[in-house]
Amino acid sequence: MASADEILQSKFVTVLGLSQQKAKETLKNASLTKNLSLAISALEKQKKDLSKGASANLIYHLCSKIKVQSIAHLDLLVGLVADNKLDTTVRVEFALEFVLSQSVQGTSIDVNALEKYCGVNVVVTSEEIDKAVEEVIAKNKKELVEQRYRFNVGKILAEVRAKLPWADGKAVKSEVDVQIFDLLGVKTEADLAPL
Repeated sequence: MASADEILQSKFVTVLGLSQQKAKETLKNASLTKNLSLAISALEKQKKDLSKGASANLIYHLCSKIKVQSIAHLDLLVGLVADNKLDTTVRVEFALEFVLSQSVQGTSIDVNALEKYCGVNVVVTSEEIDKAVEEVIAKNKKELVEQRYRFNVGKILAEVRAKLPWADGKAVKSEVDVQIFDLLGVKTEADLAPL
């Protein structure tokens, strides 16, 4: 007969798609194990199936970040992840923030307000990304031209992310790279030289 840990480890692998090694390591963290067990129960209760992809990773992220004060709302959050409403780590983080603020007040969760706060169904177009990147680069143009490729691009990415929190991170990074290249051109030997 399998032990409780072996059964849990098996569920971590089959339901969440963790590797055997990751499932075994996860069992060493009692709090995370408890949260993941609750999440798996919620999935089973709601008859939700994860596509073994991003959703499973987001459930793991959710369970590793959720605060004790918010655990009563784990079923709701797990359902939103499984339904692809919370489909990025950014949306999960916003959901955790929202639920924590509501939990502190002791109120029930307004699902519509939660979804709005997390940008559920908000689609950011490539034109919006292009425009936001253009604005941020224009704002930093003087420093960019002076420092060239030594400029901290993370600053630009953070500013764009603040303007468009629901934008796809890869699309933003790609647009930043293209616009910086358009502004500065090919890297020179001076750009490549060590400091």
